[in-house]
Amino acid sequence: MKKILLVVLLILGILIAGCASNTESSQGSNNEDILYVNQNYNFSLSFPKGWGGKFFLTEVEPTWIDVCHVNDLPDERIARLFTLHIFTDNDAFEERNQSFQETISMMKIYEDAEIIVAVTYPSDVAYVHSEQKYLEEYNAMLGDISEILSSIESKLQN
Repeated sequence: MKKILLVVLLILGILIAGCASNTESSQGSNNEDILYVNQNYNFSLSFPKGWGGKFFLTEVEPTWIDVCHVNDLPDERIARLFTLHIFTDNDAFEERNQSFQETISMMKIYEDAEIIVAVTYPSDVAYVHSEQKYLEEYNAMLGDISEILSSIESKLQN
């Protein structure tokens, strides 16, 4: 079991390091939040300090970022909390929104002259009742998402 956990942590470290050239995470200036900065699109999000070690980000593609709950389940399950979608124009947003409309609801959370950021939520259930430890932590984290999304901020230098 310890070997599996070590392998999972090693893989997570590699995934996070792979994203490091385009993003950065650090403690916020008030030492309360974990700051995620997307350097490709010049925006940031603040995650609660309590999320430390409990989540990871995966850039599925440069404009598609999954925020996932960490677990050590043997099935290597990805437990998405939410997904960010980045667009450089409204037509691209409308096109993807239209393609998702049948299955997933997408909502704009930020828009400026340079980008549009939208969010989607998973349509599946991450954990079952017998996985109580993960289910409780995951559900508690869901309660923080609206505050995280409202923390989005442009990092453009004027």
